[in-house]
Amino acid sequence: MSGQSRNPGDIRPTIAHVVYRFDYGGLENGIVNLINRSQDGQFRHCVIALTEATDFRQRLQTSAVNVYELGKRAGKDFGAYVRFVRLLRRIKPDVLHTRNIGTIDCAVLGRLVGVPYRIHGEHGWDIHDIDGDVAKYRRMRKFAKHHINQFVTVSADLQGWLIKSTGIPEQKVTHICNGVDIDRFSPRKNADRHEALNRRFPSDSIIVGSVLRFQEIKDP
Repeated sequence: MSGQSRNPGDIRPTIAHVVYRFDYGGLENGIVNLINRSQDGQFRHCVIALTEATDFRQRLQTSAVNVYELGKRAGKDFGAYVRFVRLLRRIKPDVLHTRNIGTIDCAVLGRLVGVPYRIHGEHGWDIHDIDGDVAKYRRMRKFAKHHINQFVTVSADLQGWLIKSTGIPEQKVTHICNGVDIDRFSPRKNADRHEALNRRFPSDSIIVGSVLRFQEIKDP
């Protein structure tokens, strides 16, 4: 664990992003984009990885964002949660943003510590709960919902499932789609490229591509 305590003279709201592991992935990349695009001085950010943070942290474009690793072991590692509570008391975040079922218990701890606002994001199905039918995980969400101010889902499907499966009030679940940088990801005006595509597809075709891991959880 590294990083500095909160400066008493810094009145900006502090957002602590909690992930199970800070490594290459869509969820983690979303956090990086969010932090990199909000470096306007209004907020302070930090990332808390329950297990570890790899060199993926280098995608953060500022060294002012502290990344904490708690070294949680597989299973019930109570020592990691003790370290988590101590860290929250030291950095005193205003917002605790947990993500997916692997960190939802941290939202409960955040309320016990006194973090003013707790947000929990659902970014997709878990590899151990592909259809959202595992009773244990449903019970965890039903318990945690009393300690979470707002839920955020990346799809309408997840939004509806979360409301139906856990009884969360509809107004307490917000659906926010993943954003795409259209300046970076936009069609290139390349005559050779279009000519090659036209030889393979009719000129009025709409071509859709997909990049993903070929695993069951991705449902290709």
